[in-house]
Amino acid sequence: MNMKEMIEKFPELIKEGWMLGDSVKRKKNISKVIFLGMGGSAISGEIIAEVAKLESKIPIEVIKGYYVPEYVNKRTLVIAISYSGNTEETLSALSYALNKKAMIVGISSDGKLKEMAEEKGFDFVEIPKGYAPRAALPLLLFSALRILVKSRILRTINIEDIIRSVSVVDKHKAEEWAKIIKDKTPVVYGTGPFRAVAKRLANQFNENSKILAFWGEFPEMNHNEIVGWWGDEKAKNFIPIIIRGGIEHPRVLLRHDITIEIGFKRTGKYLIYEAEGKDLWSRILNAVHFGDWISYYIAILRGIDPLPVKAIDELKSRLSSKK
Repeated sequence: MNMKEMIEKFPELIKEGWMLGDSVKRKKNISKVIFLGMGGSAISGEIIAEVAKLESKIPIEVIKGYYVPEYVNKRTLVIAISYSGNTEETLSALSYALNKKAMIVGISSDGKLKEMAEEKGFDFVEIPKGYAPRAALPLLLFSALRILVKSRILRTINIEDIIRSVSVVDKHKAEEWAKIIKDKTPVVYGTGPFRAVAKRLANQFNENSKILAFWGEFPEMNHNEIVGWWGDEKAKNFIPIIIRGGIEHPRVLLRHDITIEIGFKRTGKYLIYEAEGKDLWSRILNAVHFGDWISYYIAILRGIDPLPVKAIDELKSRLSSKK
């Protein structure tokens, strides 16, 4: 499959991921949840962790690195996500979590993570092979989400509403945005769960479009980055993008307006996306999918295949040679 085909399968992968997650039995007596993952495999946990701040009494955290926090114990649910199953940071952190007797769930398409699940006997969700990790987001996200809903950590969701919100994404609009963005450096902003969406979009610009991109959040950027937008002549080389999801505090919306007036307008162009959908999860996935299409169209406009990530492959090759 090429990247276009992978993005087109996004809606059906939502349902498939949800069904795959149902294979894991309900977890009980959980005091905290930790996701282990990197890159495209980790963003699922980051989105879930942000939603959890709004609706869960149990804290959810994402760990990116070789270790787990000292407070991990037998009442910690650790969800290790690695699409390939061979992400070295995730496997290292998982080993520490196993030593601490944590409850473990692995989510992967294959690799050493699957081998560890078979050897150690922890729950494992096997995801279909053949996707780039970033394109497997619906599979990874919804299998993990199903586990947490089933364990009554997060509220139940309406899968059909979410699929509808993804299906109505305006690809023509995404292509028009791509034309505006392609010669600029995008900086994407969001609030709450949409800060994770902003990060996802910046990552998609990096990997699919092969361009530098950055992300930030409101209201935090009003205490630092706004000064750069105000006073740096090089700001005209950047394009700010705000993702809104209908959950923003009224003062945050006011901050958007003021920041646009005193900062973003100085760049000559800014973009705002109002996510569509009946509920929070629908709007999150609508914005994610819209961003995927923008990143794809930028690659096409630049005459680049969005699928390969040669720099990441080179880095992994060099790391492997140093073992």
